[in-house]
Amino acid sequence: MDKIKGKVQGLIDNHFVLLSLGLFILLSFALFFNLWLNPVHDFDEARHGVNAYEMIQERNWIANYYNGEVDYYNLKPPLSYWMISLCYLIFGYHPFALRFYSAFFSLVGNVVLFFYVKHKYGKTSALISVLAFLGCINLFAYHGVRSGDADGLFIFLFILGYTSLSRSSEKPQWIYLSGLSFALMFLAKSFHSFIFIPIVFFYLLFTKGFKNIGWWRLILFFLCSLLPIFLWGIARYSFDGWNFISRMFTFDLLQRTSEAGFEGHESTIFYYLRAFVFNPPLLISLVLSIIYLILKIKKKEKLSNEAKLVLISTLSIFGFFSISKTRLDWYVDIGYIPLIVALSVLIRKFFNEILIDRPGLIKTRKVLAVCLPSIMTISALISSSIGFITPMVNKMDEVHQLLLNSDIQNGALIYLSEEYHHKPTQSYLITMEFAFDGRMKIASLEEYESDDISNSYYLSSKASLPIDYESVYQVINSTDNCAIIQKK
Repeated sequence: MDKIKGKVQGLIDNHFVLLSLGLFILLSFALFFNLWLNPVHDFDEARHGVNAYEMIQERNWIANYYNGEVDYYNLKPPLSYWMISLCYLIFGYHPFALRFYSAFFSLVGNVVLFFYVKHKYGKTSALISVLAFLGCINLFAYHGVRSGDADGLFIFLFILGYTSLSRSSEKPQWIYLSGLSFALMFLAKSFHSFIFIPIVFFYLLFTKGFKNIGWWRLILFFLCSLLPIFLWGIARYSFDGWNFISRMFTFDLLQRTSEAGFEGHESTIFYYLRAFVFNPPLLISLVLSIIYLILKIKKKEKLSNEAKLVLISTLSIFGFFSISKTRLDWYVDIGYIPLIVALSVLIRKFFNEILIDRPGLIKTRKVLAVCLPSIMTISALISSSIGFITPMVNKMDEVHQLLLNSDIQNGALIYLSEEYHHKPTQSYLITMEFAFDGRMKIASLEEYESDDISNSYYLSSKASLPIDYESVYQVINSTDNCAIIQKK
């Protein structure tokens, strides 16, 4: 067993650069392959895409718009919209541009985490960190690092804040970057960033960081943390007063955290246990971490500063969002990061220190040496195949097909039949905007008839149209069940 361990370590030492490149190529493939093929998801992804598109059209970089009006539903500051807008201007208006920033920042975040783990724990742990991230299947599925939502950017900013906070125990000036990361997290996902506050406070408290950093550095830290938010708040207030900011507090903070079943999201306090079921590296990390803590307690040994940060971060994130009344899978995505760090350290520690001192566990070591890397590799391959699987599962519906394949004038207003009121209208709108800079209005056929707008069309199911609609209206395009018509 020791000979095998020596050969493995030698392989890693001699071919570290090659192995690192291989893992990052696999990660890039998992992030970017077929990124453009999936239809835009309704709700958050489509909403972010529309907000960014209309920021460009309105030439307003402070307020987000939806369907030509100021958006008071998506109550997030504009950092993610700015990133999407930049990608639109570079790549054009299509799903790849909408999602590129999320995948890109996820890749950069992994590079930051890789070098942090390498600096702290060595080459083997650095490689494990990339493999562990790849093995977290949830991150690559819906509402993750391959989506136009703000989560990929938020994960990157959390990694930046987490690693700089950890390194502040070595060099206190790293705390400034941690503060700036918090400010940018707020500008990306609003009050979700507040989970970073107890992490910073308790880490500095339990590691005597307040004393080491000193008061003047703490003042600069608070300045880095609050000044960008304050400047954005002033700019937003100058646009529409307290309208947006007050709704952020009442809707996005208070209602989401205190009202059970808000927006139809019903779950129990144990909801986030599923994160460990669907992401094998997290389950392995949790089990190893519990064993490690038990051994530390038995030996009456103190935890390292890094171990304290992992423990504080994990308990803060999973604990807070578990007691919050609104629970969604992606709320705890940033909680994967400390568990990935723990896993990258503990696998090496278990084989090199803990199990090696117990001769009776030779068979156990052999089994774990095969099973743990195998499980993580299989999970990583599943994540890498998301780009193959999801385009086959998520097919474009007839309405999207009609909007994309019809000869519609630029800037048209599409009257959408009232029967589509509960359909994915946000994704319909972004499809209209990408295809012909369109706008949308849900209305009856009678309303469409009464409105005197020349560049307008009516989209409906054929069953809802008059029997003689083909003779009364000009049929622009149709499928088996739907049609786009225009007044003659």
